[in-house]
Amino acid sequence: MYEIENLKKSNPKQFWQYFKANKRQNQSNDISLDQFKTFFSNISNNTEDCNNNEAETFCEKHDFNCLNDKSPELDNPITIDEIQIAIKSLKSFWK
Repeated sequence: MYEIENLKKSNPKQFWQYFKANKRQNQSNDISLDQFKTFFSNISNNTEDCNNNEAETFCEKHDFNCLNDKSPELDNPITIDEIQIAIKSLKSFWK
């Protein structure tokens, strides 16, 4: 995990080649439910070991309470008109 995180910043080309190489190796879709469960259990168990120093530094230094003072409109309820405008601005996938 650390190797991939470091590659993302230091050598993006090698970062993407890592995924391309693993994609070629893992062409089989036949895995058991136990393998699936074990894989994702291991991922979730290892999240405590992963550190994102930039995110941690940001969270430590940022005052999240200041948002309400500067943008009170963020606390207003979302209106039906706002939802309709947002929906109309979405691209259509079925034409």
